[in-house]
Amino acid sequence: MMEISETEELMRIISEGNLVLLDFWAPWCGPCRMLGSILDEVDGEVSGIAILKINVDEAKEIASEYGIQTLPTLILIKNQQQVDMKTGFISKSGILQWIEKFK
Repeated sequence: MMEISETEELMRIISEGNLVLLDFWAPWCGPCRMLGSILDEVDGEVSGIAILKINVDEAKEIASEYGIQTLPTLILIKNQQQVDMKTGFISKSGILQWIEKFK
């Protein structure tokens, strides 16, 4: 899992064409921190996906580009296109099923 704060870095990773999961979070958000530990586990278990953590306090430009209004927000990108978005806390099994649907 990588921390991203620059638009250029994000675009470089997305342009590789793989499945990308964007995790929009903030350190003051309790559900975000709980989801972060689950995403750490998912990152170790699932191959073929890049999981990117985007702290909305540090990457306001990226959060604005994606219209983030609720935390946590997860966005799945496949072949450089946003394919789905989820807001709020999601269980590990829910995340795994969601990712599998788009692989």
